[in-house]
Amino acid sequence: MRLLFKHYLLITFLICYQQPGNAEPKYQFHQLLQESEVVIDITDGQERAFNPSIEVQVASFKEQVAAKFVQHNLSEDFASLALKVKIIPSRSYFTVRVYGFKESRTVAYVIDQLVKAGFAPLKIQPK
Repeated sequence: MRLLFKHYLLITFLICYQQPGNAEPKYQFHQLLQESEVVIDITDGQERAFNPSIEVQVASFKEQVAAKFVQHNLSEDFASLALKVKIIPSRSYFTVRVYGFKESRTVAYVIDQLVKAGFAPLKIQPK
């Protein structure tokens, strides 16, 4: 993404400065930078703390056997990350969730692995 943005700025910069004759360029480089600047506001100068109650919902199944199969496989896959997999039963389905995260990058990694495995995971924060 960063590389694409740099190429966009470079191309825009070159196009603007290839005006015929002595014509004044349409944009100045410093103007382009100000227009494309993204300001991230962090309250009190501190980063947000990671919330360990975050869970990743893997899938829901109508049959408990399917949920237990996925639970077993994921428990083996994520054992090295010290994550746990649980099944939450309800009236008509069984939801499989991964929990026990200690940092946000592990959450992102797990979601990425689940997507590659063909799941459509959801990041949720129980109350």
